[in-house]
Amino acid sequence: MDSVETYQKRLQDGIAAVENEINAHNQQIEVLTKRLEGIKRALELFRSDQAAITELLRTSIEAEIGPLATQSAAARPAAATIELFDAF
Repeated sequence: MDSVETYQKRLQDGIAAVENEINAHNQQIEVLTKRLEGIKRALELFRSDQAAITELLRTSIEAEIGPLATQSAAARPAAATIELFDAF
């Protein structure tokens, strides 16, 4: 091979290497994008159903350790709800 063909081969190899790296990063971006969508959806569900989640957590805790308080869920102050989530 002469020097021109060798140089051309090196350029083609360089192009292939960069294309492969781009493809690998694109796959990583797709995975991270799906993960981000899942996290956003979980946050959306948590925000929309926070009262239901709080009640489920309270119920599961009470089943394990007994009643947390004598107040109803509606009568509990917001701090009690926060403490409930801090337990996890």
